[in-house]
Amino acid sequence: MKTIIDIGEDSVVTHAAGLVAADLDHKKVMMSIESGKYYGLDSIGSRIWELIGKQHTVRELVLELVKEYDVDEVTCRRDLLAFLNKLNDQGLIDIV
Repeated sequence: MKTIIDIGEDSVVTHAAGLVAADLDHKKVMMSIESGKYYGLDSIGSRIWELIGKQHTVRELVLELVKEYDVDEVTCRRDLLAFLNKLNDQGLIDIV
């Protein structure tokens, strides 16, 4: 059972082990080897997935996404945390 961890601005986020991922039409598709479940990410989710391929804090992710997309920092942080919590609930990321 996955331990629930609060994700905050200083949390370091990275891919969980045991995932196979590929690009498909500018989107990311993934399969969990452990559960056999498939997942798909839209273009923004795919960009976040790319960024967390290397360990980054949530704060660093927000700063990068604000530079790349037309979004204010508050909205970006809120939406990013919601997205990361969904990934965490599915066991797709690790919080270091």
